[in-house]
Amino acid sequence: MGKNQVLGATLSIVILGTALVGCSTWSFGDRLIDAARAQTNGGVQLGSVLDGDWDHYLVVCPYDPDVSSRLGFTWEKAPNTAESDSSQLIVFVGNGEVVSSPRVSRATIDLCSGDSWELQPREVGIHFVVAGGRLLGSPLPG
Repeated sequence: MGKNQVLGATLSIVILGTALVGCSTWSFGDRLIDAARAQTNGGVQLGSVLDGDWDHYLVVCPYDPDVSSRLGFTWEKAPNTAESDSSQLIVFVGNGEVVSSPRVSRATIDLCSGDSWELQPREVGIHFVVAGGRLLGSPLPG
């Protein structure tokens, strides 16, 4: 095998490996959609979707001006919630600080179609119903 053939084969393997890694990575939103569609007990526990050292979560909807007061502390790096109404944030809190805040598209899952969310303990799941082809979520009663 010539030098160019070896280089070409190596490059092909690197590209294929990169593509496979990209295909196997699910976003938080994808995992939440799968969990919501598979729910059998009427709700999804977010701890089954996102591991980590967090004890509370807060759903932040577009144009939400009151995030820090509902979190109970000032979130210095809070994103601008007025950028788009096509997504929502789920803010995970541990030890009094934000540990993760994935943005989730509202095209398939909408957690912002009802009342404003309060800070929820990890044990409180989300109840989903299907309406108009979308999954609408609200906190499970405690």
